[in-house]
Amino acid sequence: WMHLFGYRTRTMVQASAASSGLVLIALSTMIVDDMKRLAVQLLGVSLCSVQNAVGEPSYLALSSICLNPARALAAWSTGTGLAGLLGFGWVMLLKMFNLSLM
Repeated sequence: WMHLFGYRTRTMVQASAASSGLVLIALSTMIVDDMKRLAVQLLGVSLCSVQNAVGEPSYLALSSICLNPARALAAWSTGTGLAGLLGFGWVMLLKMFNLSLM
């Protein structure tokens, strides 16, 4: 069904979902009630998940028109792997120095 929408539309959906999801997560810290805060945070995470679900297949498919598609896919997969390692390392460093994530 994704082929029914152009890349411009997909990009607008991605940008809207990601930005509103992140804003919801950030603003949820002001909610006092734990259940309401959790609901807003889960909605924000769900919107970010929509961004990923639309974006990843769109841009992976778009990489086929690159001059060197194999290199583009290798760069994408390297970045994906590094993001996981660097995210873990960041949390580990913060915990080593007794710094809070919040």
